[in-house]
Amino acid sequence: MEVFIKKKESEKIVFSIKGETHTFLQLLKHYLLQNKADYCGYYIDHPTSNEALFIVKGKNVEKIIKKAIEQAISELENLRENIPTIE
Repeated sequence: MEVFIKKKESEKIVFSIKGETHTFLQLLKHYLLQNKADYCGYYIDHPTSNEALFIVKGKNVEKIIKKAIEQAISELENLRENIPTIE
């Protein structure tokens, strides 16, 4: 995964993520909205493209993004620890 900041304003950040699919992008979007982002969306220019462009708006937008990432990581670690092993 590669992340690049494309535009940074006081209440808006636009960044790209390379190498991820809708599965991860939707998870991140869920947590961004849960953390009170005023707007959050992403798009992929073409189905064969390997890059998504995210737009996040809100007060304290950097804090919203950091908190969303922390929550997603925590949730995934919890899943990893509690998933039953297959024998």
